[in-house]
Amino acid sequence: MNALRIEDMSNTFIEHSIVIHNFVIKIGNQIKDSLCRVFGDSVQYQWRENDNKIIVPDVSIICNMRDRKNVSFTGIPRFVMEVVSDSIALNSIVKLYKNTMRNG
Repeated sequence: MNALRIEDMSNTFIEHSIVIHNFVIKIGNQIKDSLCRVFGDSVQYQWRENDNKIIVPDVSIICNMRDRKNVSFTGIPRFVMEVVSDSIALNSIVKLYKNTMRNG
């Protein structure tokens, strides 16, 4: 399988959303026959190990749909992506990365 390279060179919210949407569509089609699902930035994660703080990545792939509590996934995603652009703060990316690495 060839690796799919998607880059974000934008600095506006609309382009940020387009990158997320395009990634979800492309990868979603590639994994449609698996147990995994790809989600855009409307899905939240919540872990005991992170004091139940809510994390909302730009994109995530989760393979166990049963790991849920109310509207949050409680399982560790297989993949997390943050779209980097001028319009978002580096600080939020660092926080997400640290939380994901600590819990996953």
